[in-house]
Amino acid sequence: MNALLRLLAVLAVVVGPTVFASPASASQGWTSVSVGDTHSCAIDTSAVLWCWGVNNNGQLGDGTTTNHDAPTKVAGNRSWLRVSVGNAHTCGIDKRNALLCWGKGLYGELGTGSAGDIWQPAQIGSDWVQVSAGSDFTCGVRRNESLYCWGANLYGQVGDGSKTTRSRPTKIGSTDWAKVSAGIYHACATKSSGALYCWGYNGYAQLGDNSTTSRSKPTKVGTDRSWVGVSAGYVHTCAVDKKAALYCWGYNTYGQLGDPTVSTALKPRRIATERSWAQVAAGPAHTCAVTSGHSMFCWGYNGDGQLGDGSNTSVRRPKRITTVATWTTAEVGPLASCGTRSDKSLWCWGNPVRTPTRVVIN
Repeated sequence: MNALLRLLAVLAVVVGPTVFASPASASQGWTSVSVGDTHSCAIDTSAVLWCWGVNNNGQLGDGTTTNHDAPTKVAGNRSWLRVSVGNAHTCGIDKRNALLCWGKGLYGELGTGSAGDIWQPAQIGSDWVQVSAGSDFTCGVRRNESLYCWGANLYGQVGDGSKTTRSRPTKIGSTDWAKVSAGIYHACATKSSGALYCWGYNGYAQLGDNSTTSRSKPTKVGTDRSWVGVSAGYVHTCAVDKKAALYCWGYNTYGQLGDPTVSTALKPRRIATERSWAQVAAGPAHTCAVTSGHSMFCWGYNGDGQLGDGSNTSVRRPKRITTVATWTTAEVGPLASCGTRSDKSLWCWGNPVRTPTRVVIN
Protein backbone atom coordinates (compact mmCIF):
# COMPACT_ATOMS: atom_id res chain seq x y z
CA MET A 1 0.00 0.00 0.00
CA ASN A 2 1.65 3.22 -1.12
CA ALA A 3 1.58 6.64 0.57
CA LEU A 4 -1.55 7.87 -1.19
CA LEU A 5 -3.58 4.80 -0.28
CA ARG A 6 -2.30 5.01 3.32
CA LEU A 7 -3.49 8.62 3.48
CA LEU A 8 -6.97 7.65 2.31
CA ALA A 9 -7.11 4.85 4.87
CA VAL A 10 -6.08 7.19 7.69
CA LEU A 11 -8.67 9.78 6.67
CA ALA A 12 -11.40 7.15 6.64
CA VAL A 13 -10.59 6.12 10.21
CA VAL A 14 -9.81 9.51 11.75
CA VAL A 15 -12.23 11.77 9.92
CA GLY A 16 -15.21 9.65 9.10
CA PRO A 17 -18.05 11.15 7.06
CA THR A 18 -17.65 14.86 6.22
CA VAL A 19 -20.28 15.52 3.59
CA PHE A 20 -23.63 14.42 4.94
CA ALA A 21 -26.43 16.07 6.89
CA SER A 22 -29.47 14.41 8.40
CA PRO A 23 -32.39 14.19 5.96
CA ALA A 24 -35.10 16.78 6.53
CA SER A 25 -37.06 19.01 4.18
CA ALA A 26 -36.36 18.35 0.51
CA SER A 27 -36.92 22.01 -0.38
CA GLN A 28 -33.31 23.05 0.24
CA GLY A 29 -31.63 24.26 -2.95
CA TRP A 30 -27.91 24.54 -3.63
CA THR A 31 -25.87 26.35 -6.26
CA SER A 32 -22.36 25.01 -5.60
CA VAL A 33 -20.34 22.69 -3.37
CA SER A 34 -16.67 22.14 -2.55
CA VAL A 35 -15.40 18.91 -0.97
CA GLY A 36 -12.14 18.89 0.99
CA ASP A 37 -9.97 16.47 2.91
CA THR A 38 -11.88 16.76 6.20
CA HIS A 39 -14.57 19.39 5.64
CA SER A 40 -16.98 20.55 2.97
CA CYS A 41 -18.87 23.74 2.14
CA ALA A 42 -21.83 24.63 -0.05
CA ILE A 43 -23.81 27.72 -1.06
CA ASP A 44 -27.60 27.53 -1.05
CA THR A 45 -30.01 29.28 -3.41
CA SER A 46 -30.38 32.12 -0.90
CA ALA A 47 -26.60 32.78 -1.24
CA VAL A 48 -25.99 31.54 2.33
CA LEU A 49 -22.73 29.65 2.86
CA TRP A 50 -22.74 26.48 4.97
CA CYS A 51 -19.78 24.33 6.07
CA TRP A 52 -19.46 21.06 7.99
CA GLY A 53 -16.89 18.50 9.10
CA VAL A 54 -13.63 18.91 11.01
CA ASN A 55 -13.05 22.41 12.44
CA ASN A 56 -9.80 22.22 14.42
CA ASN A 57 -8.36 25.21 12.56
CA GLY A 58 -11.58 27.18 12.27
CA GLN A 59 -12.05 26.11 8.65
CA LEU A 60 -15.85 26.00 9.01
CA GLY A 61 -15.84 29.77 9.55
CA ASP A 62 -18.38 29.90 12.37
CA GLY A 63 -16.00 31.55 14.83
CA THR A 64 -15.29 28.33 16.75
CA THR A 65 -13.13 25.22 16.48
CA THR A 66 -16.03 22.87 17.17
CA ASN A 67 -16.59 20.08 14.65
CA HIS A 68 -20.03 19.91 13.01
CA ASP A 69 -21.57 16.86 11.36
CA ALA A 70 -24.36 18.96 9.84
CA PRO A 71 -24.15 22.13 7.70
CA THR A 72 -23.40 25.19 9.86
CA LYS A 73 -23.71 28.79 8.70
CA VAL A 74 -20.49 30.68 8.11
CA ALA A 75 -20.23 33.77 10.31
CA GLY A 76 -21.47 37.08 8.93
CA ASN A 77 -24.38 38.13 6.75
CA ARG A 78 -22.75 38.09 3.34
CA SER A 79 -24.29 36.81 0.14
CA TRP A 80 -21.91 34.32 -1.43
CA LEU A 81 -21.07 33.49 -5.04
CA ARG A 82 -18.23 30.97 -4.83
CA VAL A 83 -16.50 28.72 -2.29
CA SER A 84 -13.40 26.54 -2.41
CA VAL A 85 -12.19 24.18 0.30
CA GLY A 86 -8.51 23.35 0.87
CA ASN A 87 -6.80 21.01 3.29
CA ALA A 88 -7.76 22.91 6.44
CA HIS A 89 -8.72 26.32 5.10
CA THR A 90 -11.59 27.75 3.09
CA CYS A 91 -11.95 30.70 0.74
CA GLY A 92 -15.01 32.27 -0.82
CA ILE A 93 -16.11 35.20 -2.96
CA ASP A 94 -19.19 37.22 -2.06
CA LYS A 95 -21.60 39.02 -4.39
CA ARG A 96 -19.56 42.21 -4.11
CA ASN A 97 -16.56 40.26 -5.47
CA ALA A 98 -14.69 40.45 -2.17
CA LEU A 99 -12.41 37.49 -1.45
CA LEU A 100 -12.43 36.08 2.08
CA CYS A 101 -10.42 33.23 3.59
CA TRP A 102 -10.41 31.47 6.98
CA GLY A 103 -9.10 28.41 8.80
CA LYS A 104 -5.50 27.22 8.87
CA GLY A 105 -2.99 29.95 8.11
CA LEU A 106 0.34 28.37 9.02
CA TYR A 107 1.81 28.79 5.53
CA GLY A 108 0.16 32.07 4.59
CA GLU A 109 -2.59 30.31 2.64
CA LEU A 110 -5.18 32.79 3.93
CA GLY A 111 -3.41 35.68 2.19
CA THR A 112 -3.62 38.08 5.13
CA GLY A 113 0.10 38.83 5.22
CA SER A 114 0.75 36.81 8.38
CA ALA A 115 0.68 33.23 9.61
CA GLY A 116 -1.93 31.97 12.05
CA ASP A 117 -5.41 30.51 12.08
CA ILE A 118 -8.52 32.66 11.59
CA TRP A 119 -11.87 31.27 12.71
CA GLN A 120 -14.16 33.42 10.58
CA PRO A 121 -13.95 35.07 7.13
CA ALA A 122 -11.18 37.65 6.68
CA GLN A 123 -11.29 39.83 3.56
CA ILE A 124 -8.41 39.67 1.08
CA GLY A 125 -9.11 42.54 -1.29
CA SER A 126 -11.85 43.01 -3.87
CA ASP A 127 -12.59 42.51 -7.58
CA TRP A 128 -12.11 38.73 -7.47
CA VAL A 129 -14.05 36.46 -9.82
CA GLN A 130 -12.66 33.00 -9.01
CA VAL A 131 -10.73 31.24 -6.23
CA SER A 132 -9.29 27.76 -5.74
CA ALA A 133 -7.90 26.50 -2.43
CA GLY A 134 -5.16 23.88 -2.66
CA SER A 135 -3.60 21.85 0.13
CA ASP A 136 -1.75 24.70 1.88
CA PHE A 137 -1.87 27.35 -0.82
CA THR A 138 -4.49 29.33 -2.70
CA CYS A 139 -4.92 30.83 -6.17
CA GLY A 140 -7.43 33.28 -7.55
CA VAL A 141 -8.34 35.31 -10.63
CA ARG A 142 -9.33 38.97 -10.50
CA ARG A 143 -11.79 40.83 -12.70
CA ASN A 144 -8.95 42.17 -14.86
CA GLU A 145 -7.93 38.56 -15.67
CA SER A 146 -4.79 38.68 -13.53
CA LEU A 147 -3.77 35.55 -11.62
CA TYR A 148 -2.52 35.50 -8.02
CA CYS A 149 -1.31 32.67 -5.78
CA TRP A 150 -0.07 32.55 -2.18
CA GLY A 151 0.81 30.16 0.66
CA ALA A 152 3.14 27.15 0.83
CA ASN A 153 5.66 27.08 -2.00
CA LEU A 154 8.02 24.17 -1.37
CA TYR A 155 7.43 22.75 -4.86
CA GLY A 156 6.92 26.05 -6.68
CA GLN A 157 3.13 25.74 -6.47
CA VAL A 158 2.70 29.50 -6.02
CA GLY A 159 4.12 29.87 -9.52
CA ASP A 160 6.24 32.99 -9.02
CA GLY A 161 9.53 31.38 -10.01
CA SER A 162 10.65 30.82 -6.40
CA LYS A 163 10.14 28.37 -3.56
CA THR A 164 9.53 31.08 -1.01
CA THR A 165 6.35 30.94 1.07
CA ARG A 166 4.06 33.87 0.26
CA SER A 167 1.59 35.22 2.82
CA ARG A 168 -0.05 37.71 0.47
CA PRO A 169 -1.48 37.31 -3.05
CA THR A 170 1.44 37.27 -5.50
CA LYS A 171 0.83 38.06 -9.16
CA ILE A 172 1.69 35.24 -11.56
CA GLY A 173 2.70 36.04 -15.13
CA SER A 174 0.79 38.50 -17.26
CA THR A 175 -2.99 38.85 -17.61
CA ASP A 176 -5.60 37.06 -19.74
CA TRP A 177 -6.17 34.27 -17.19
CA ALA A 178 -9.63 32.67 -17.17
CA LYS A 179 -9.81 29.88 -14.57
CA VAL A 180 -7.44 28.31 -12.05
CA SER A 181 -7.45 25.00 -10.17
CA ALA A 182 -5.17 24.33 -7.18
CA GLY A 183 -4.34 20.74 -6.28
CA ILE A 184 -2.29 19.35 -3.42
CA TYR A 185 1.15 20.58 -4.59
CA HIS A 186 0.46 21.85 -8.10
CA ALA A 187 -1.91 24.15 -9.93
CA CYS A 188 -3.20 24.60 -13.46
CA ALA A 189 -4.95 27.50 -15.16
CA THR A 190 -6.50 28.33 -18.52
CA LYS A 191 -5.99 31.55 -20.44
CA SER A 192 -8.81 33.42 -22.16
CA SER A 193 -7.18 32.28 -25.42
CA GLY A 194 -7.75 28.64 -24.43
CA ALA A 195 -4.10 27.88 -23.60
CA LEU A 196 -3.46 25.71 -20.54
CA TYR A 197 -0.57 26.11 -18.09
CA CYS A 198 0.47 24.06 -15.05
CA TRP A 199 3.16 24.50 -12.37
CA GLY A 200 4.40 23.07 -9.06
CA TYR A 201 5.22 19.49 -8.13
CA ASN A 202 5.57 17.13 -11.09
CA GLY A 203 6.93 13.90 -9.64
CA TYR A 204 4.04 11.94 -11.20
CA ALA A 205 3.75 13.93 -14.45
CA GLN A 206 0.70 15.83 -13.22
CA LEU A 207 1.84 18.99 -15.04
CA GLY A 208 1.36 17.28 -18.40
CA ASP A 209 4.50 18.72 -20.01
CA ASN A 210 5.92 15.33 -21.02
CA SER A 211 8.33 15.28 -18.06
CA THR A 212 8.51 14.67 -14.31
CA THR A 213 10.40 17.90 -13.63
CA SER A 214 8.75 20.25 -11.14
CA ARG A 215 8.20 23.82 -12.35
CA SER A 216 8.08 27.04 -10.33
CA LYS A 217 6.51 29.03 -13.17
CA PRO A 218 3.48 28.30 -15.39
CA THR A 219 4.45 25.82 -18.10
CA LYS A 220 2.31 25.36 -21.19
CA VAL A 221 0.52 22.04 -21.66
CA GLY A 222 0.61 21.06 -25.33
CA THR A 223 0.05 23.45 -28.22
CA ASP A 224 -2.77 22.14 -30.36
CA ARG A 225 -6.08 22.54 -28.53
CA SER A 226 -8.19 25.13 -26.76
CA TRP A 227 -9.10 24.28 -23.16
CA VAL A 228 -12.29 25.37 -21.39
CA GLY A 229 -11.87 23.76 -17.97
CA VAL A 230 -9.23 22.06 -15.82
CA SER A 231 -9.12 20.25 -12.46
CA ALA A 232 -5.86 19.67 -10.57
CA GLY A 233 -6.07 16.63 -8.28
CA TYR A 234 -3.44 15.26 -5.93
CA VAL A 235 -1.09 13.67 -8.45
CA HIS A 236 -3.16 13.72 -11.62
CA THR A 237 -4.95 16.37 -13.66
CA CYS A 238 -7.92 16.34 -16.04
CA ALA A 239 -9.23 18.93 -18.48
CA VAL A 240 -11.95 19.46 -21.07
CA ASP A 241 -11.30 21.17 -24.41
CA LYS A 242 -13.60 23.32 -26.56
CA LYS A 243 -14.65 20.25 -28.56
CA ALA A 244 -15.97 18.64 -25.33
CA ALA A 245 -13.17 16.06 -25.35
CA LEU A 246 -11.82 14.90 -21.96
CA TYR A 247 -8.13 14.40 -21.25
CA CYS A 248 -6.30 13.23 -18.12
CA TRP A 249 -2.62 12.84 -17.24
CA GLY A 250 -0.31 11.99 -14.34
CA TYR A 251 -0.47 9.12 -11.83
CA ASN A 252 -2.75 6.23 -12.76
CA THR A 253 -2.21 3.33 -10.36
CA TYR A 254 -5.90 3.27 -9.35
CA GLY A 255 -7.28 3.95 -12.84
CA GLN A 256 -7.99 7.61 -12.06
CA LEU A 257 -7.08 8.65 -15.60
CA GLY A 258 -10.01 6.65 -16.96
CA ASP A 259 -8.22 4.52 -19.53
CA PRO A 260 -7.88 0.70 -19.30
CA THR A 261 -4.25 0.89 -18.17
CA VAL A 262 -2.57 1.83 -14.90
CA SER A 263 0.39 3.53 -16.59
CA THR A 264 1.42 7.10 -15.80
CA ALA A 265 0.67 9.59 -18.58
CA LEU A 266 3.37 12.23 -19.15
CA LYS A 267 1.05 14.34 -21.30
CA PRO A 268 -2.72 14.64 -21.89
CA ARG A 269 -4.33 11.31 -22.71
CA ARG A 270 -7.82 11.39 -24.21
CA ILE A 271 -10.39 9.15 -22.55
CA ALA A 272 -13.96 8.01 -23.27
CA THR A 273 -13.91 9.29 -26.84
CA GLU A 274 -17.48 8.13 -27.41
CA ARG A 275 -18.88 10.89 -25.14
CA SER A 276 -18.95 14.68 -24.99
CA TRP A 277 -17.93 16.17 -21.65
CA ALA A 278 -18.93 19.40 -19.92
CA GLN A 279 -17.03 19.42 -16.60
CA VAL A 280 -14.53 17.29 -14.67
CA ALA A 281 -13.31 17.05 -11.06
CA ALA A 282 -10.04 15.28 -10.18
CA GLY A 283 -9.48 14.05 -6.62
CA PRO A 284 -6.66 12.22 -4.82
CA ALA A 285 -7.17 8.89 -6.58
CA HIS A 286 -10.50 9.09 -8.39
CA THR A 287 -12.26 11.35 -10.88
CA CYS A 288 -15.86 12.30 -11.62
CA ALA A 289 -17.19 14.17 -14.63
CA VAL A 290 -20.46 15.40 -16.12
CA THR A 291 -21.27 14.82 -19.79
CA SER A 292 -22.84 17.35 -22.14
CA GLY A 293 -26.01 15.30 -21.70
CA HIS A 294 -25.90 15.82 -17.90
CA SER A 295 -25.00 12.26 -16.92
CA MET A 296 -22.50 11.64 -14.08
CA PHE A 297 -19.56 9.27 -14.47
CA CYS A 298 -16.85 8.36 -11.93
CA TRP A 299 -13.74 6.16 -12.05
CA GLY A 300 -10.59 5.26 -10.13
CA TYR A 301 -10.17 4.32 -6.48
CA ASN A 302 -13.37 3.22 -4.73
CA GLY A 303 -12.30 1.93 -1.31
CA ASP A 304 -14.75 4.25 0.45
CA GLY A 305 -17.55 4.12 -2.10
CA GLN A 306 -16.57 7.46 -3.63
CA LEU A 307 -17.54 6.29 -7.12
CA GLY A 308 -21.18 6.09 -6.08
CA ASP A 309 -21.97 2.77 -7.74
CA GLY A 310 -22.91 0.98 -4.51
CA SER A 311 -19.66 -0.98 -4.27
CA ASN A 312 -16.07 -0.70 -3.09
CA THR A 313 -14.61 -1.92 -6.37
CA SER A 314 -12.23 0.41 -8.17
CA VAL A 315 -12.72 0.82 -11.94
CA ARG A 316 -10.41 2.03 -14.70
CA ARG A 317 -13.01 3.39 -17.10
CA PRO A 318 -15.75 5.99 -16.58
CA LYS A 319 -18.77 4.34 -14.97
CA ARG A 320 -22.19 5.97 -15.02
CA ILE A 321 -23.64 6.84 -11.62
CA THR A 322 -27.42 6.35 -11.59
CA THR A 323 -29.65 6.77 -14.66
CA VAL A 324 -30.40 10.38 -13.76
CA ALA A 325 -29.50 12.81 -16.55
CA THR A 326 -29.89 16.13 -14.74
CA TRP A 327 -26.43 16.58 -13.23
CA THR A 328 -24.85 20.03 -13.56
CA THR A 329 -21.58 19.83 -11.59
CA ALA A 330 -19.24 17.30 -9.99
CA GLU A 331 -16.89 17.86 -7.03
CA VAL A 332 -14.64 15.31 -5.34
CA GLY A 333 -12.57 14.89 -2.18
CA PRO A 334 -10.46 12.04 -0.78
CA LEU A 335 -13.34 9.99 0.66
CA ALA A 336 -16.41 11.30 -1.10
CA SER A 337 -17.89 12.91 -4.18
CA CYS A 338 -20.74 15.37 -4.62
CA GLY A 339 -22.80 16.78 -7.45
CA THR A 340 -25.57 19.26 -8.06
CA ARG A 341 -28.58 18.69 -10.27
CA SER A 342 -30.67 21.01 -12.42
CA ASP A 343 -33.33 21.19 -9.68
CA LYS A 344 -30.66 22.73 -7.37
CA SER A 345 -30.48 19.60 -5.20
CA LEU A 346 -27.13 18.50 -3.77
CA TRP A 347 -26.12 14.85 -3.62
CA CYS A 348 -23.03 13.22 -2.08
CA TRP A 349 -21.65 9.71 -1.82
CA GLY A 350 -18.68 7.93 -0.26
CA ASN A 351 -17.74 7.09 3.33
CA PRO A 352 -20.12 5.94 4.78
CA VAL A 353 -22.75 5.73 1.97
CA ARG A 354 -22.00 4.28 -1.45
CA THR A 355 -24.77 5.71 -3.61
CA PRO A 356 -25.85 9.35 -4.15
CA THR A 357 -27.61 10.66 -1.02
CA ARG A 358 -29.35 14.00 -0.84
CA VAL A 359 -27.88 16.70 1.41
CA VAL A 360 -30.36 18.98 3.17
CA ILE A 361 -30.49 21.25 6.18
CA ASN A 362 -31.85 19.57 9.30
